Amino acid sequence: MNVRAGRGMPVARIAAVALAAACLGAAAPPAAPPVALPAVVGRLGDARLIEVSGIAASRRVAGRWWVHNDSGDGPYLYAIDASGALQGVVQIDGVLALDWEDIASFTRDGKAWLLVADSGDNLGLRPEYELIAIEEPALPEDGSTLHVQAAWQLRYRYPGGAPHDTEAMAVDAAEGNVYLMPKFVEPPTLYRLPLRAGHAIVEAQAVGTLAPPAGTSLTQAPKFRPTALDFSADGRHAAVLGYRSVWIYPRKAGESWPNALAHAPRRVAVSPPLRQPEALGFAADSRSLLLGGEGTGQPLLRVAIDPAH
Repeated sequence: MNVRAGRGMPVARIAAVALAAACLGAAAPPAAPPVALPAVVGRLGDARLIEVSGIAASRRVAGRWWVHNDSGDGPYLYAIDASGALQGVVQIDGVLALDWEDIASFTRDGKAWLLVADSGDNLGLRPEYELIAIEEPALPEDGSTLHVQAAWQLRYRYPGGAPHDTEAMAVDAAEGNVYLMPKFVEPPTLYRLPLRAGHAIVEAQAVGTLAPPAGTSLTQAPKFRPTALDFSADGRHAAVLGYRSVWIYPRKAGESWPNALAHAPRRVAVSPPLRQPEALGFAADSRSLLLGGEGTGQPLLRVAIDPAH
C-alpha cells in the first residue's frame, strides 16, 4: 500500500496508517493463554516426601500423580492424588539416583510411560547424565513397595562436555524427543535429545532460547532459573517453572516447541509461595497445572488454564 501526504491528512496519521499496513501481512504470535490464580488443593504430608523436585500426571489412572525426591533418596517414585495423599511406592531396581530432578509422563505404542531425569549437578562435576524410563505400573493392592526394572536408560552430555545443573525436562512422544533446560544458562536455552537411543552417550543439541513475558527482560534481576518444564498432553501449551512464577506458552498447530517458547508467555506468580518450587506438571486433561516444592508439608497448587486456548 502506498500512502502519500495530502490535505487533511496529518503526518502522524500517515505514520499510523503505514504501520497498520505493514502489520497486516505479519503473522501474529499466538495469544498467551488465560489462566486463573493458583489455588491450594492439597499438601505433601507423607514423611517420605521431604524434597519433591518432580511431578507428572499418570497416563494410566485418572487423578494419580507421580513424584520423586531430589538427591539423598533412593530410586523411588511415589504415587499420590491431587490432595497429596500417598497411594503407593515404586522402586526402580538396578539404577542410581544421584540427583533426580524431573519426571515426565507420556503415551507411546499404546502404553503409558514415565521418564526420570537424573540430571542434577550442583557442583558442576558430572561428565554425563542419565534418563531412566519405565512402563507406568499398576500398584499392589496391599500397599507394598513395587519393584520394577528400567525399560531403557539413555546417557547424555552437553556440547563440549560442559557440566550443567538441569532441573527442567519434558517429553514430546509424537516427535520422539526429550527437551531439557539447564538452570544456569543465560538466556535460558532449550536442548533436545532423542527419546530412545542406543548404548552410546548422546550429545544434547541446543535448539532455541526462552522468551520472557512481555515488557520484561531476562537480564532483569532476579534472573529466571528454570526448575521444571512440561508440555500439555494435547500439545497446545508448555509451562516453565521458576522460583517466583510460572511462564505458560501457547503453541499453534504445527509449530515447533522452540518456536512456541520464543513467544512472550503469560506469567503467573507462585502464590501462596512455595519453599523452593521445583515440581510442575500438566494434568492429564491438559486443563490445569499442579505445582509443588521441596520441604516437608509443602502445599500443592493448582493453576487452571482456559481449555479454549
